[in-house]
Amino acid sequence: MTQIRLDAHLAQQLQTAPAPLELCDPNGKIVGHFTPLTKARIEVPFSEDEIRQSKQEKGGRPLADILADLGKS
Repeated sequence: MTQIRLDAHLAQQLQTAPAPLELCDPNGKIVGHFTPLTKARIEVPFSEDEIRQSKQEKGGRPLADILADLGKS
């Protein structure tokens, strides 16, 4: 992919854009679209203790049994 270096002012404008933008030339003609990167916030529904306890639990099923069950459908 080709990169275009932006001046600091334009880069700041794009980095703080809250939503997708249309990029226009000086005459107002649309030359492209810009979608800002988002930093998705992921919430883990388990506490640290629950995660630690889950890692220590033994058990489960052999892979061969799981694959056999999947083949039955």
